[in-house]
Amino acid sequence: MKGAGTKDASAQHAADGPGRRRSVIHPKEGSKGARTKDHILDAALSLFAQSGSNAVSIRAIANEAGISHPGVLRYFANKDDLVMAAIRRRDMKAETSRFALEQLGKASSQAVIRVMLDSIRSNTQAKGMVATYVKIAAEATDAHHPGHDYFEHRYRVVVDLMCNSIHDLTSKDMDESRRCAQEFVAFVDGIQTQWLLKPESVDMLDLAMNMMIRMGIDRAVVEAAAAPVPATGVGA
Repeated sequence: MKGAGTKDASAQHAADGPGRRRSVIHPKEGSKGARTKDHILDAALSLFAQSGSNAVSIRAIANEAGISHPGVLRYFANKDDLVMAAIRRRDMKAETSRFALEQLGKASSQAVIRVMLDSIRSNTQAKGMVATYVKIAAEATDAHHPGHDYFEHRYRVVVDLMCNSIHDLTSKDMDESRRCAQEFVAFVDGIQTQWLLKPESVDMLDLAMNMMIRMGIDRAVVEAAAAPVPATGVGA
């Protein structure tokens, strides 16, 4: 395995940090440049899963990707630019990326529940992606982290979606539905960490389903939502 580059991360900060911006190229989708850019981001995600984004330098990512340091800087203005692009690529690679969170606001409550459970099921097949998410989300609690606003928005949207779905599918009022939604999101984050530590002893999908049922969502609705569906989009 190639080095994660933690040793030179601090020394590289001035060159990689937010204060210095460069002219970058924006390759067309499907082009060789686009494939190179995606390759760089996949290398970054691999290292972020091991060490978090703060400890990894652009030089280390270039080494992991097998290209030069200036080659990386052709595509990314600075370290923050690369980190945010990697976070977005992580979401795009996730199984449920076909569902934009904002678009789910137009879907039925059952569809929202289905997507939440489908996301958890997909995560059980993508340990590296889950590790990346957990590490970067923890780092992003720092207001100065490049992903701070992104994660804050993401959590707000997910809680809102779950709140509306719980309110629609149970007898709870909006205040209680919001509390349940916040508890569910926190619960999922917690079981992801437990699963990363000992995956064979944690059934994330089963635990999430039980949590939904305990919140008052009908068991039949939860079980129907948990059934695998083709990746064709969210129904109304």
